[in-house]
Amino acid sequence: MFIDEEFKKLVNEKYQEMKQLNKNVDFLDEKRLGGIKVFINSKPEFCLLTLPFENADIVFVGSDEM
Repeated sequence: MFIDEEFKKLVNEKYQEMKQLNKNVDFLDEKRLGGIKVFINSKPEFCLLTLPFENADIVFVGSDEM
């Protein structure tokens, strides 16, 4: 599967921000991407993408709603 480098960068930046704020779920970019969220170590009902991250974290990109 091909994942755009800009999208990977966006997910990585959100992941880093969430870790600093001790959050497990947050919108990826609500203004540009609407209800798509980043979930750390918890799989949403509708999962678009799964990425392994540092410290054995698994990052899911998706939503609990359609």
